[in-house]
Amino acid sequence: MRAELVAFLHPKSPASEAFRTLRTNLQFAAAGRGRLQVILVTSPGPGEGKSVVAANLAIVTAQGGRRTLLLDADLRRPVQHRLLEKSGRRGVTNLLAEAGREPEELVQPTGIDGLDLLPAGPVPPNPAELVATEGMRRLVEWTRDRYETVVLDAPPVLAVTDAILLGTCVDGVLLVSRAGQTRNEALQAAMEALRRSRIPVVGAVLNEVRYRGSDAYYYSYYYGRRREEDGRVLSGGHEAAATAQPGGGQGADSA
Repeated sequence: MRAELVAFLHPKSPASEAFRTLRTNLQFAAAGRGRLQVILVTSPGPGEGKSVVAANLAIVTAQGGRRTLLLDADLRRPVQHRLLEKSGRRGVTNLLAEAGREPEELVQPTGIDGLDLLPAGPVPPNPAELVATEGMRRLVEWTRDRYETVVLDAPPVLAVTDAILLGTCVDGVLLVSRAGQTRNEALQAAMEALRRSRIPVVGAVLNEVRYRGSDAYYYSYYYGRRREEDGRVLSGGHEAAATAQPGGGQGADSA
C-alpha cells in the first residue's frame, strides 16, 4: 500500500479520523436524501488530491462494515491501481470498448476487508466518448446491485467534461480542493458547472490543511504519539456536513 493510504496504514492518525468524520457526515447526508450509494469524487483542477481522498474514503467505508467498490473512472490519469499496488492492465476501458467482457472478470480484491477495486484499465484515445456511453451507465447499475457503497474517482471538473458526464449516473458528488492551491474562482466555477447540469454536490473537502499551535497540541493529546507525516491532515468533515443538502452545497479540496 502506498503511504498516501493513511486510513489503512495509520488508522489512529488525525488524518484517518478526519476521513471517518467525512464518512459519518456523508451518512447523515444520505439520511436526508434517501440514497447516497454511488459517490463521485472530483476536484476543480488537477493536483488537488481527489484520488487520495477517494481511496481513503473507500477504505474507511469498508472498515465501517459496508461492502465497498472503488471504481477508477479517471480514464485519463488513472492512479488507484498504483495507490493500492494492484494491476492496472485491464479495467473499465476494457469493459466499455470490448464486447463480451464481464465486470466480475476485472474486479480485484484489495487486501482490505470489504473493499474491491475496479481499475481504469489502459488509457483510451477517447475517454469522454467512453464515459458517455450506455455501457458506463450499465456498469454503474451493476455496481449498485453488488455493493453497498461505490466510490468513483473522476477527472477534474474544469479540465475535461468527464466528471459532468459521470455525474448523471451517481447519487452525489464530493468536491475536493487543496488548501493554499485551489482558487476560490475555480471552486465556484466547478460548483456552478455541476449545478447547471443538475448534479447534486453533497459535500466538500479541504485537503492538505496544516494544524499548528493549540490545534496541533490538542490533536497530539487526543490521538497519542503523533508521527511526522500526521502534521498534514485532511480537513473537511464538518464542511461536508454543512453542505450535505439536497440539490447542492458549498465548500472546498485533490489526486
